[in-house]
Amino acid sequence: MVGFEDFYKLYPRKQKRADAEKAWRKLAPDEALRATMTASLALHCQSEGWRKDQGQFIPLPASWLNSRRWEDVLGPIDTLGCPAEQIVDLYHQHCPMQASVTVLDPVLRQLLSERWAEHEAQRDLGFWVEFFQQAADLDTVFYRGERRRPYLEALVFRQNFRDIVEGHTHA
Repeated sequence: MVGFEDFYKLYPRKQKRADAEKAWRKLAPDEALRATMTASLALHCQSEGWRKDQGQFIPLPASWLNSRRWEDVLGPIDTLGCPAEQIVDLYHQHCPMQASVTVLDPVLRQLLSERWAEHEAQRDLGFWVEFFQQAADLDTVFYRGERRRPYLEALVFRQNFRDIVEGHTHA
């Protein structure tokens, strides 16, 4: 059941948990598959099909797992023009002691786009300067089930991001 709690926290529909747990046990995803599933789930959550009609077309979590929906090819996601490259530059500028980003891969780009799109205030590069100034002092963050040295992907993971924005320095 490694990783199930993280998956279930992120999944927007909280019904038939026992069935979802059974499907998870059957899959027994390793770390690489869990990362793929998490990235895909983020894309699904932003998709038109999941956002329309108050999310009434979001499948049950067990169905999503049993149908291997992380393998679906989704249409383009509206990221509201997220300037991911500029955000990465701000990260390097304000968090020089943290791990640098060498590749802006689709997973990181999507995480940045999600945070950008979540709230109007977050669609301002000044917000990101303040965010990275707060994050620069962190020694560790909790990400993917363990304490790690901070790096951009971990900082913009939804829960860590909220903790930092709200001033909870334990991220």
